[in-house]
Amino acid sequence: MSSDDVGLDQVSIESGSYKSYNEDISDSEQATLSDVAFAADVDPSIAPVVNKDHPELTNRESWGWYLYDGANSVYSSVAISGYLPVLVADMAKYAAADSEDHCKVYIGGIGLRPAAYASAVISISVVLQTLLFILTTAMADYGNLRKRMLIGTAFAGSLLTAAYIFLSDYKAYWLSGLLLIVTNVLFGYSVIFYNAFLPQLVRSSKEYLSAPRSERLKVFDEVGNHMSTRGFMVGYAGAVFLLIVTVPIVFLVQGEVRPFWECKVGTDPVLIVDKTDATFAYRITALLTGIWWFAFTWFTYFWVQPRPGPALPAGQNYITVSLKSVAETVRHVKKLPNTMLFLVAYFLFSDGYTTVSSVGVLFATEEMNVKSYVLGIMLVVVPFAALIGNWVWLKIKNRFEIETKKMIMFTILCMLTLPIYACLGFIESSPTGLKQVWELSVFAAWYGFNVGAIQSFTRTPYMALTPPGHESEFFGLFELTDKGSSWIVPAVVSLLVQATGSLRYGNIWLIISFIIPLIMLVFVNVDKGVNDAKHFADIKSGGYP
Repeated sequence: MSSDDVGLDQVSIESGSYKSYNEDISDSEQATLSDVAFAADVDPSIAPVVNKDHPELTNRESWGWYLYDGANSVYSSVAISGYLPVLVADMAKYAAADSEDHCKVYIGGIGLRPAAYASAVISISVVLQTLLFILTTAMADYGNLRKRMLIGTAFAGSLLTAAYIFLSDYKAYWLSGLLLIVTNVLFGYSVIFYNAFLPQLVRSSKEYLSAPRSERLKVFDEVGNHMSTRGFMVGYAGAVFLLIVTVPIVFLVQGEVRPFWECKVGTDPVLIVDKTDATFAYRITALLTGIWWFAFTWFTYFWVQPRPGPALPAGQNYITVSLKSVAETVRHVKKLPNTMLFLVAYFLFSDGYTTVSSVGVLFATEEMNVKSYVLGIMLVVVPFAALIGNWVWLKIKNRFEIETKKMIMFTILCMLTLPIYACLGFIESSPTGLKQVWELSVFAAWYGFNVGAIQSFTRTPYMALTPPGHESEFFGLFELTDKGSSWIVPAVVSLLVQATGSLRYGNIWLIISFIIPLIMLVFVNVDKGVNDAKHFADIKSGGYP
């Protein structure tokens, strides 16, 4: 069967919908067609095929996909970028008060300051993600495993997040760190499989199916940006709603007064006896986050079609086929220069915006000593600004027909202004530079306005640069690139806190993390990368028809 055979002549318009001409295809040919229907259709010369396993996208299925962003984004915005690092650090702080020097908790004989312990826990979770994502995500490209793993990791992660409510003893700080590690790994897994659905949904959309051959890649980009942006907007809307619920809880729920020692480098520890313990309020937010995540995952469970990949090769299991696929990818990775260059750039700038969020919360609490309700306001401002920013930047892109890659570069430039501004704080005479509480709200709003657009726009060109039929594997690399970079700065910050007692020095690395990828993105050729990805899929499959 030639490439022309899997073409426009196999897709017809009947009553406004597209159907596959199966009558003249043998059973063996139909099986082959079903397996590779979406494994070679980003090339504009090849038409998509619709069949029972890959039906035309419906509005209900689209919303099933959007709503999972609404489900998992609360973990990202409320938990891991919000209260969980503070909860882990506070539990460690109260546990350290009982230690010999009053300033450190000890893990395996290694003494860590509470803030350093929280950063170290995040770093450990990312290292585990790196190992697991490399070894296992490719398996989800076979059969119905992609949806099963999405739902399974989502349910497990949400229930374990809710389990924080039971950690009432601050001596269980080690367990709070362990839960953060496990839930963050499960969250990362679920995002991989969620993202891996997007290319198939776009190729099943009515707009893509009906597009002329010469316009198919353009429509792929337009529909992809529309769906990606809407997904992020739903996610940020969910995060805003839950943050509005949780901020009053953090402000109103008062714990008992619990003494701890304030420790700064170069000074003796100072006993603080007049501050209330906020960990119970933080645990309530974790409970609500878990419940929200669990509840909204059901929409994805019922509404999103499995859209299976090919069956497992004879004589192999999911683990062996995943390892083999990864090995083949490594062997042929030089054939994807644009995809790899894009990933390296993403590695750096995602490191930047992730660190602004996670370490920024610790900076506000540890360096500026903001109260819990101020932190809550910041956490609401970020997703609300991101919701608006997603909409505004997409309108600007469409109005002026700006290439998606250029939109990524422009929003990164906007993000670069944040660490530059924060570095003004090194100037002792400067009244600004994240020294005043009011600056945090402006900082958070500008961060949110740009971060949502960066995330949304980044997902679209990478979707086109992904070899068709290998979405889970390559979105595993995408998530791995994001998470794999995010352990670097927390680890560096952890060392800086140990040495200097200040988190401000992290802004220097942030500036580098934004400038270098801007230069790299100039050399990414998306159009060539799309064709490279299609040929790469041919090679890995042993040659598609």
